[in-house]
Amino acid sequence: MRNRDLWRRLEAFEFDAPGSDAPFSLKLAVAENWNDDYTVRVLEEYRRFLYLTQIQSAQITPSIPVDRAWHMHMTYTRSYWEDLCAGVIGAKLHHNPVESEADMPRYLAQYEATKTLYEREFGAAPPEDIWPGKATDDPDRHFPHRYFSDRSPAVFISSSAWRNACGRRRNDLFCLESGAKA
Repeated sequence: MRNRDLWRRLEAFEFDAPGSDAPFSLKLAVAENWNDDYTVRVLEEYRRFLYLTQIQSAQITPSIPVDRAWHMHMTYTRSYWEDLCAGVIGAKLHHNPVESEADMPRYLAQYEATKTLYEREFGAAPPEDIWPGKATDDPDRHFPHRYFSDRSPAVFISSSAWRNACGRRRNDLFCLESGAKA
């Protein structure tokens, strides 16, 4: 591992604010329809991605689940810009989406290079269910930031309020706006 100090700081970083009724991980799980275990694993992979962004000068490209965690985290502006970027990483980390179909070969190559760097730094291949196979299999699966989601925005309520009202666990939350299961 090239930068153990950075990795220790990233490991100590908490995505969920202590005592929050609507923590980051819950909002991410509901928005993406992920169960708790998968959400925890994606956040760990997002942490690894953050590390990889800082150990080399070349741009790297995340998988779809990691990218979705990154997008959601950027909406928590203080946590992202102040706590993570300024406090933990010590640098700004901007998102550069694919702008045109002509950019795809570069992003496909970056995705493969990112997975290679991951294996070199962490001593194992990234988990296939979070970092799927070759990006060339289906580029749309790997680069969701090429287009906007057609998902209706969900209305989030705290997990404790939902349990008190309905007696359901947070994996059973519904998108209140559409009435569809989240």
